[in-house]
Amino acid sequence: MAKKSLVITQVCPEDGEELCDIAVQAWQNIHDGYRNMINDDDLYNRISANWQQKKSASIAAKIAERPEEVIVARDADGRILGFATFSINKEAGLGDIGNNAVRPEYQGRGVGKALYN
Repeated sequence: MAKKSLVITQVCPEDGEELCDIAVQAWQNIHDGYRNMINDDDLYNRISANWQQKKSASIAAKIAERPEEVIVARDADGRILGFATFSINKEAGLGDIGNNAVRPEYQGRGVGKALYN
């Protein structure tokens, strides 16, 4: 993906549902891997029950409460390719990247790196 076709913007309130969908898509393979590693569906379900809803609720809350701490990567047509949430503690000189995800079909193309930069 050419960097000039990628634009990083602040989140818009109407982006929320799409960001949640992207997060669930992006994290599904990770959770499938957890399930395979644990090799015990009952244990996995106790540990990760309703992870999709929890992930989506966390993202929605961040957008509602601190939208200035949510950035979105868009292509030249405005399509959302990924996002990242963050917080910065200026007094401590520390930052934290929270929820982040890139559409599976755009992973490995520099979208996440652009968001982190």
